[in-house]
Amino acid sequence: MLLGIGIDILSLSRFEGVIARRGFQVVAKRICCARELDEFGALRDDPGLRIRYLSGRWAIKEAAYKSLYPHVRTTFRSFDLRKSKGSGQPKLHLIGHTTSKPEQSHGDGDSNIDVEEVDLVASLSHDAGVVVGVVIAQRRG
Repeated sequence: MLLGIGIDILSLSRFEGVIARRGFQVVAKRICCARELDEFGALRDDPGLRIRYLSGRWAIKEAAYKSLYPHVRTTFRSFDLRKSKGSGQPKLHLIGHTTSKPEQSHGDGDSNIDVEEVDLVASLSHDAGVVVGVVIAQRRG
């Protein structure tokens, strides 16, 4: 069953401004789960590579939030984005979560979502100064 589709478009120049004001570490701690923070810390000190890493996570996690709301309430750190071995396709995993309460269901009648039943299909693209993330949230069964 389709839960939702989310899309996010992020301007790299705008994101670079956020990095300039707040710093890489502050932004990384806000959007990365623990595993991603370790991975980010291991990146070589290349600002372009670091911006690409963080901007991709920002866009895909914003899209994931939009695809799941109001069924599952999440934060940036509720997701872990990895690359598939071989294809390099993004694989998005829901790791930390807060499920919606019935009174928060906005009348959709389906607030009892077991996050173990949720599959996320993700696509990410970097081109022409923007990053685009798309996520389709599906409930198995």
